[in-house]
Amino acid sequence: MRTQEEMISRLIASIPYSPKAPFSLDLVARDIENLRRELGGLDKVAEIVKVSEGMLNQFLKVKKLSPKIQKLVSDRVVDGVTLVHNLAKFSYPDQEVIVNEIISGNLKGTDVRLLSPLRTQYTDADIKQLIEKLKNSENKKVSVIKFNSEDLHKEVEKLRKDLVRIVGKEELIDLLLSNGEGSIKLTSKGEKELRSAAKRQKKSFQEFTYSILQ
Repeated sequence: MRTQEEMISRLIASIPYSPKAPFSLDLVARDIENLRRELGGLDKVAEIVKVSEGMLNQFLKVKKLSPKIQKLVSDRVVDGVTLVHNLAKFSYPDQEVIVNEIISGNLKGTDVRLLSPLRTQYTDADIKQLIEKLKNSENKKVSVIKFNSEDLHKEVEKLRKDLVRIVGKEELIDLLLSNGEGSIKLTSKGEKELRSAAKRQKKSFQEFTYSILQ
């Protein structure tokens, strides 16, 4: 068992994490878990290492991966905090298909974040179908509507359902909230449908978009 000082030193050497970090993500996660127990909370670990609890929690998402993927993390075949964080949102079978697609070069690690809302929207679809859908969307013209997250007065999933009702499932590519800003990604057809809906309501496109957020 490593001492507290050794575990803290390993965390400081590994955060922020990079491919050049000296230790694998599962070892870092193990240190975080041990220190949380010994120090009496994740907040105590965050205070000592001088990072947010949210960042530490991203490391702990390793434990939500399938045993097979955890082994790949240990071997550093799968590496990167963001990738692990996004993979943890999927079921074990989905995780393994996604990782195989990444290893084969058919999918980029950065694509996994975009797969998550597709899985939420198409709960019964095969993950390979969703990967293909994502790949096809890369070849489409995409319209991005930005908005301030403070203007959103409903749950994200309610907004997603409202958008699907207006533009259709196939035309809503993505809906994201990050760092106080939201973005709605639509196909060009989806944007046309949204503009048509605004016209029917006798509102400007901006006014109509704002009204959907309420």
